[in-house]
Amino acid sequence: MKYYKEVTIILPLPPSVNGLYAGMARRFKSKKYKEWLEQAVDSCGTTLSKYEVNPDVWFKTEYTYYMPLWYKNGNVKKRDVGNYEKAVSDFLGDNIEGFDDMRIKSLRLIKIDSERNEVVCTIEEIDDEPLIQNEIN
Repeated sequence: MKYYKEVTIILPLPPSVNGLYAGMARRFKSKKYKEWLEQAVDSCGTTLSKYEVNPDVWFKTEYTYYMPLWYKNGNVKKRDVGNYEKAVSDFLGDNIEGFDDMRIKSLRLIKIDSERNEVVCTIEEIDDEPLIQNEIN
């Protein structure tokens, strides 16, 4: 078993959290979300299967979103970068062995004006502090 101290993955820009689920009483993945999941797997190819991170440590993560920030008329687009994090963290948790978004101790979200429409995800293991399990008395 080989653990990687740092993993960088490039994914297509996900839908906003507002478009991930449909349904009222019972939520289910929307068509748009399912399509993005397929694109994300396709864009990574075999890259994801080669990475494994230590499941017993904390993670420092950084997601850099490359997306258009301006309309053609020069006005700012209303894009809340926090609304794009959920799909990315869940995808990484489902596809990188040992990664669990509950172990993210530090999360940095950056958005950069670009026509690229992708997100560069960096996961780094934090070795300086052991993971402490809370005990229920």
